[in-house]
Parts: sequence; structure tokens; C-alpha cells
Amino acid sequence: MVASGIFSLFATLVPTGIYFASFAIMGRFFVNISYNIGLQYAAEILPTVVRAQGVAFIHIMGYVASIIAPFVVYLEKVSPVLPLVILGVLGIIGGLLALLLPETLNHDLPQTLTDGEEFGRGQSIWDFPCLTKKVDEPRNLEERQQNFVRSTQTGASLRSSTRGELRSSILRRSVNSRYSSKL
Repeated sequence: MVASGIFSLFATLVPTGIYFASFAIMGRFFVNISYNIGLQYAAEILPTVVRAQGVAFIHIMGYVASIIAPFVVYLEKVSPVLPLVILGVLGIIGGLLALLLPETLNHDLPQTLTDGEEFGRGQSIWDFPCLTKKVDEPRNLEERQQNFVRSTQTGASLRSSTRGELRSSILRRSVNSRYSSKL
């Protein structure tokens, strides 16, 4: 979002022509990227029980923005650079506000509304998990087996775990029956 705002504001500083169009197109390009990232981020951060409603709300707000867009473009009658200034400022504000959202890297995603309320507590704006030193992974099989934790112990549902085990046992039986029939 910040990049789209910066390119939109740069477009106001150059004369109309190829540079103006290039900056405006780059601003639009980054708006599209931000919208798609927002949808993905919403799918990660919203608790499972309200995820569909949250993503639908984002789509509705996108449609509302599409309805408002012609009015912003019409502001060109007041000043030729006013639409790009408005879009640039809104893009920068939106990008800066996105910095306040919690980081999802290496965290269990919220499953319930209570998990959603607690998600991200204790994180600051300066948390960058991708820049921290990674913990060494176990090298041998024994260390991996000691660190293995069943998914139901980390909060996943028992039903999905059981379903996965059932599928794997059925698959194993079908593979074994194929090999035994060929022997």
C-alpha cells in the first residue's frame, strides 16, 4: 500500500505524459498487489469460525471502493492532481496501519473467537520473525522423533486428525494389496 501511495504521489510531481502514466500505472499495480495480499492475510488472521464472513466483508468493501472511485476521479475537475493525492495519501495511511497488524509467521493461527482476540498480543511493531536467527532443526531421526508432537496436541481438531489417519491407512492397504497381487 505504501508503494502505491508513493507512486501516486510521484505522479503528481511530474508533468502529464509518459512519466505521469508510468507512475500512475505503477501505483495501480501496487494497489492490486495489496488487495490480493489483504485477502490472503485475512484468511490467515481471521478465526476459522468467522473467516468466510471476514473475507466476504473485504470483497464488499472492494465493491464499495469501486462505487466511490468515479467520484474520486471526478475530483479532477477541481484539481488535476487531487485524485492521485487522495489515493496516494490513503495508500500510505493504509500501509502504515497494516504495520500494526500481528505477524502470523511461526504462530498457530486462531481457530476460535477467543483465539482471535488473543492472537498477536505481546507482539510489537518491530517484530520481524523472518529476520531472526532460525533454531537448528534436529539432524538425526531420534531427535526428530523426540520433537514430534501429534497435531491434536497443538490444537487441531481430533476429527481431522482421525480422518487423516483413516485416509493414510486406506491408502497404505490399497498400495500393499497392489504390490502383493503382483508378487
